[in-house]
Amino acid sequence: MRVLAKIRWLKPDEGGRPAPPPGPRYSTVAKFESQSDHQWQKDARSLVLNVEGTPDGTGSQTAWVRFLAEADAPADWLQPQRSFDLFEGSRKVAEGRVLELGD
Repeated sequence: MRVLAKIRWLKPDEGGRPAPPPGPRYSTVAKFESQSDHQWQKDARSLVLNVEGTPDGTGSQTAWVRFLAEADAPADWLQPQRSFDLFEGSRKVAEGRVLELGD
C-alpha cells in the first residue's frame, strides 16, 4: 500500500538537513503520531518516499510513501490526515501528513 503525503523538509535552523534529499527516492525511519518517544525507539519503522518535483518556498513537496517492510506494517498509521516525522538518526529532518490513499 502506498499513500500520497505532503512532506515539509525542516530548514537547517530548525535542525533539518542542509538541503532536501536529491531524490527521487529516499528512505529513512519515521515516528508516527500514535507512537510515544519510548515506543518509537523500540519499534522504529522505515518509510520509502518517491518525491515529486522540488520543494516549494516552505520546503514542502508531495511524495508517494510506503513502508519499507510492508508485510507486518500497521496500515492504520498511513491513513488520511495522519502525521509522521522523518528522522536521520536522532535528528528530525521532516514532517509529513498523509493526504490520500493510493493503490
